[in-house]
Amino acid sequence: MKSGTTSLFNYLARHPQLTPCRIKEPAFFAKTNWHRGIEWYASLFPDDDTLKFEASTNYTKYPNFDHVPQRMADIIPEVRLLYIVRHPVARLRSELIHNIRAGHLSYQRVRTQSFWENEATFHIGCSRYYWQLEQYFPYFGKERICVIALEELSSHPQQTMDRVLRFLDLPAGFFADHTFEMYNTAGRRSVRAAFRRLRAPRGIQNFTLTDEQQQQVWEACVDDLEKLETLIGRKLHYQPPVSKSTGD
Repeated sequence: MKSGTTSLFNYLARHPQLTPCRIKEPAFFAKTNWHRGIEWYASLFPDDDTLKFEASTNYTKYPNFDHVPQRMADIIPEVRLLYIVRHPVARLRSELIHNIRAGHLSYQRVRTQSFWENEATFHIGCSRYYWQLEQYFPYFGKERICVIALEELSSHPQQTMDRVLRFLDLPAGFFADHTFEMYNTAGRRSVRAAFRRLRAPRGIQNFTLTDEQQQQVWEACVDDLEKLETLIGRKLHYQPPVSKSTGD
């Protein structure tokens, strides 16, 4: 969540051999829509020979959304998984802003020490990327998971998309003549989105984490990041937060 999923979804949708789900985030394999059944899920895709894809961020929000890998393995055992990540502190900040705007979290609550001592554990866990992926290893191994970073997609979009295409056994180079813009779910033009923006606390976009909160997130994620870099065989070059008060 909040790592560039919308941009990746839109880029993939340009490819003629890839067909997006009619709903970007059906969340079928999470508890959100599992009760609707496989027929409902299948109805969201055309019946043709293209590769189908969707982008439900709830699939990597363990443990609040569990049993996802098992359900996938039972129904679509040959699936290939794309996982996009972002600097863990920046991702968490963006998620909190999103949830405050959507009314899922109170701006006042997020600013309390109690939130950071208790409720923040789940949100920080969504920035522990290796731990989230680890839930999938027993069912799909490591070879069927492709990890890319938002920072890579932003700075080198064509090369990053070529890596994705090769992972999907499709020829690289399709995106050579494409222009790339980053899509932002906060910019959706809908009545509901506009209403949420009006109700959001003034200045929410400038919401920042304190030095202590940033350090808390970093310390919870740094060992996990090292495991992730070992898994993907490259450095992500994420740096620890810099204290605004001391400059250290």
